[in-house]
Amino acid sequence: MTRRIPAAALAVALTVGTVAAAPAAAASPSKDYLGFIRQNIPASRYVPNATVLGLGKSICRALDVGIKPNTIGMTLMGNGITPHDAAYFVVGAASLLCPVHQVDL
Repeated sequence: MTRRIPAAALAVALTVGTVAAAPAAAASPSKDYLGFIRQNIPASRYVPNATVLGLGKSICRALDVGIKPNTIGMTLMGNGITPHDAAYFVVGAASLLCPVHQVDL
């Protein structure tokens, strides 16, 4: 069963995440993304860095081919990720790993 959240709720989550996504000092996009995810999704500390980074890169590839951020979020939620966490994954990837897509948020 797919959980649905109102578009307005996802937009608020994405906006909040965008504000929080600005790193203090840019070490590297990958490190910044991992730090952002670890800070905002506490359960992610149990997931290997490579897996978290792989998800972020997959989100960037989806954005590259024109898939909308809300569609990506809904797909993540359909795979057991909470709406809160899905928003952070999408915002973090678009803001830190593939910032060319930050305007899509």
